[in-house]
Parts: sequence; structure tokens; C-alpha cells
Amino acid sequence: MKFKSFTNFLGTFVFNEKGKVHEFKPLPKEPEQAAKILLKKSNFVKDLVKKYPNIRELDHSDFDFRAFALQENIVKNEKDYYHKLQKIAQNYTSLKINESLPEDLYLIELIKLQQALDNSINPLKERLLALKNVKETSYVGRKFEFKIKELKELHDEVEKQVSELAKELMPNVSYILGENLAAHLLSLAGSMQKLARMPSSTIQVLGAEKALFRYLKEQGKAPKHGILFLYPKINGIRKEKRGAMARFVANKLTILSKVDFYGGEFMADQIKKQIEEKYTSLKK
Repeated sequence: MKFKSFTNFLGTFVFNEKGKVHEFKPLPKEPEQAAKILLKKSNFVKDLVKKYPNIRELDHSDFDFRAFALQENIVKNEKDYYHKLQKIAQNYTSLKINESLPEDLYLIELIKLQQALDNSINPLKERLLALKNVKETSYVGRKFEFKIKELKELHDEVEKQVSELAKELMPNVSYILGENLAAHLLSLAGSMQKLARMPSSTIQVLGAEKALFRYLKEQGKAPKHGILFLYPKINGIRKEKRGAMARFVANKLTILSKVDFYGGEFMADQIKKQIEEKYTSLKK
């Protein structure tokens, strides 16, 4: 059975395929505490992620939450319902204003900077070599070489920060893919929240948007993978098996990205064993 979730000021609702409430996890009664959880997407949902690994989070819902709150005695009356909503909204807005730039967006900018440096350093090295071939020593050549060295040092520092921050923000996904590839995946998704909400079929082809567009225009084959091709367990397998391996890995990353975003426990070591087993079976 497929489940969907929606979180608002009352708590987290899990809906079944018919749109009925299958499970409800209320927020704390204190408005400030409830607002903090809403803002940070804290550990209060990690049990749901474990219980429903493929659950899809909704951006909006037409469910009658007011009627539910009255029926389940969560609020005393309609006035109490709107008072509760107002109090949590005030606390949420206050916390949001004071919140600093999300760390995942900083990580995305770091990985983009790393890519820009990658794309710059090698061409500059080629120009330096061409310059030295004409004149081995010159003032311009020495200064040029020093600037390239500085760029390389900056690149190494950025790469180190990417690794550290990816491991901190995405411990599960990073354990599977490696910090650098995990950060690239995040960059393509746009944020940790977007990545956590993505179905496995979208994660599988992130980075292959052009190929997907050609396929949708009936001008090519459907892509089997995007940036996940860089993962050794996918590129290290026979071409005809890569699609199956990519689907399996993407499905596991869907689970792990939710766990990382919602603050769940580390479980990537178990998932890695499953990926190893799948890889071994497909390689036969």
C-alpha cells in the first residue's frame, strides 16, 4: 500500500491510498516547541520514515483538518483551533526570521565553486605549459604559475569543506555514495528537503535531464541513470544490468535522504550490505 504524509501545526498525518488517516502523530502542545519542530523537521518524524520507507510527502492537502481536530478532541472548539493556529504561526514566523542561511544551500554553493575551480585550473595549466614551451622562464610565467598554485590550494580547501559538511548533513547518503558525489546529487536536487521528497525514479535520472527531455520528445532512449553513473556499483557493472542496479540504488537513496533530512538514525551500513548483495547477484 502507498502512503502519503502531510505535516501542519497539528502534527504529521499519514494518509492511505483512499485519502483516509492511517496514522496521526501530534506536535507538542507548547506553541514554541511545535514551531521549532515544524521549522527544523526534527526527529519526531523519523519513526514514520522507518515505518513507511517509500512514503511521499505532500506540499498541500484538501483534508478537513479542523473537523479532525474537533472530532479527536485535539482542540476544545473552533475558536481554540484558530487560536492554536495563530500562536504556532507567530512562533514559526519569529523563528524563521531569525534562522540563518540553511547549511545545505551553503554546501550546494561550495560544490558549485569546486566545479568552477575544476573547470578553470586544467585549462590554465595548459596555457602555462604552452607559455613555457615558448619561453621557459619569465616574470609573467612565474606569476601565472603562482596564481595557479593558489587556485589549487583554494580548490583543496573547498573540497575538504564539501567533504566535512556533506558528512555532517547527509551522513547516510554520504556513506553510500561518498561525500563528493552525495554533494553533487544534493546540488542537482536543489535542497535536502527537495531530495527527501523526490521519488526514486527522479533520483535515478538526476543529471540526465537533457537525455530525459529528448526521450519525452520521442527523440531518444529513456536514460537509465544520471550522475549516479559515477557510483562504482553502477558503472562497474555490465551495461545491460546498469538500469536495474541504478533503480535499486536510487530506491535506497530515497530512504536514506529522508532519514538524513528528518534527523533519523544512521542506517547506511545496513543499506550498503544490501547494495553489495544486489551488485554481486547482478554481476553473475
